[in-house]
Amino acid sequence: MRVHLVRASTQVTLNSQNLTMIKHFHHYIFKNVLQLCKANLDFHMDSSTPINTLIVPLHRTASIFNDKFEYSINMKYVEEVVNMMGETPRVPDEEERRNFKFEYILENLTPSSPFPDEEYSSFNEYFIKKYNLEIYDQTQHLLDVDFTSNRLNLLLPRAGGGRRKAATAKPEDSTALSRQRQIYVPELMDRHPISATLWNLISALPSFFYR
Repeated sequence: MRVHLVRASTQVTLNSQNLTMIKHFHHYIFKNVLQLCKANLDFHMDSSTPINTLIVPLHRTASIFNDKFEYSINMKYVEEVVNMMGETPRVPDEEERRNFKFEYILENLTPSSPFPDEEYSSFNEYFIKKYNLEIYDQTQHLLDVDFTSNRLNLLLPRAGGGRRKAATAKPEDSTALSRQRQIYVPELMDRHPISATLWNLISALPSFFYR
């Protein structure tokens, strides 16, 4: 990954409301996405702060004067993330779930597939008994997911020395696969405000600042 430093062509002036939202966005990135903030750390930024640096998303547009690019703060995205911060994680509401549509990931698993714990006969039964949630779409394929780790910040060593292997299994191995992976029902998941592409870029921030 290459990092380019580009000096802003003009000075940016923010009103107090936008500055507050950017501070919330910055804090969310380091605390919730990168998981670098511990319980005894307090986020504080004012004129006395040694490094007055805030992370912001940018718009990039081609300049009309030359072959370079112009950059501006994407306040719309900042607002979207800040507004969703207090809402995640959550279960989508009834209307969102009934209109849910997803392209499958694990072709051999559906809500009616055997659940890895013998106490429940299927994923349907598990969610009904434990969360009182009925899964509407019985044809949707389940997702193989993995937990995010603070090792993604590129400062802490990775566990296992590399990437995990993608989940692959034969149809007859569906129960065994469920025991080994985190299997989620798409209908019961919500979209995180930080996209996967941006998440990967954010993971390089601590290493960049450290160096």
